[in-house]
Amino acid sequence: MKRLLVAAVLGFGAACCFGGCGCTNDVSDMRRYADGDRYCVGNFTYSASEIKSVEIDWEGGRLEIEQSDAPELSVMEENPSEEERKLLHYFIENGELKIRYCASGLKGKIDEFYKSLRVEIPAGVSLDIENLSADVSLGVLILDEFSISTKNGNVSAEKITCKTGEIETKNGRVSIGDFVANEFDAESERGALCLGFSKPTKGEIESGGDIKLLLYSGLGAKVKYRSFLGQFLCGKDYEKTSDGYQIAGQEYCVFDVEAPRGKLEIQ
Repeated sequence: MKRLLVAAVLGFGAACCFGGCGCTNDVSDMRRYADGDRYCVGNFTYSASEIKSVEIDWEGGRLEIEQSDAPELSVMEENPSEEERKLLHYFIENGELKIRYCASGLKGKIDEFYKSLRVEIPAGVSLDIENLSADVSLGVLILDEFSISTKNGNVSAEKITCKTGEIETKNGRVSIGDFVANEFDAESERGALCLGFSKPTKGEIESGGDIKLLLYSGLGAKVKYRSFLGQFLCGKDYEKTSDGYQIAGQEYCVFDVEAPRGKLEIQ
């Protein structure tokens, strides 16, 4: 999981450029992406049957993603700017849809307060989101693979179903009401994680912030737990084991949790 570190470095570079700290890096480097001259601009529709994966790189404002079974899907941005370079840019090729915050290499600050994006996606695609500070809202999504990296923006999802999942956050809170995955990795520097589970899964969690795991439908868990200053809280029947805890249940999730300072709570 290296994307979070990259995002943090880029975010610092952007702050230096706007704040006048003498940094020589330009925010345009952060926004630079390959084949920028091939991207289209503005709101659009696309055929659901043509897309196998969706990749979104967003900076601020708001990002909302919903699943639809319609044959024609839409991507709509609310943005008061009339400058094309400040509007969303997108590119479709070989079954992959890529959406960018603005033109490649754009210099200067964008007023992100009103810059919000709503994306409709079909079921069964892979979804990859890179986010700096936008608040991200995800509905009920059935995916192949799921990956999200956020720096400061909060992420809220109703239900995510996928084969594999990857979550990274620096400061933002990530909350998924029901996370149905064969296996997943979750990493947080300081942001809180709140993940609910209705079916058995296998997950590795590393966090410097608080962790809350919700087990539904009589689900139990086998938890390998490592912590220096953290605290373990559990609202279910459990037993202490040699390397963690076993939460009573009819079926079991398997969690490997490393939380040096944060609190681990299981309900």
